[in-house]
Amino acid sequence: MVFGQSYEDRWIIPASWYSVWQISSNIGLMLGAVLCGWLQDRIGRRWSLFASSMVVSVAAGMCYVSDLPAGIEAKRGVFFLAKTVQGFGVGGVMVTAQTWLVGHRGTVACIWFGANIF
Repeated sequence: MVFGQSYEDRWIIPASWYSVWQISSNIGLMLGAVLCGWLQDRIGRRWSLFASSMVVSVAAGMCYVSDLPAGIEAKRGVFFLAKTVQGFGVGGVMVTAQTWLVGHRGTVACIWFGANIF
């Protein structure tokens, strides 16, 4: 196992790292949504969506190579960073796409669209 460790003849992932990984995407998502809300007002929605999509792509690559560092703590740290960066990009994509939809289709279309998804 890449991120686990042996404990009483079983492979486990420590609860501290597991809980940090679970919250890291949400923290990145909140920060990305706030920053991209500001960024799309400065550079435009198209470029903000493009930049956020590129961040998600880079973060996926970071997740893919997170098993390459030598030490187990370094592997876990890189995976934590990758998940946080990925959450940041997803937050940017979400806020930009929602703002773009409201700007082009109006709030009635957004309400109808949101009501039919959920």
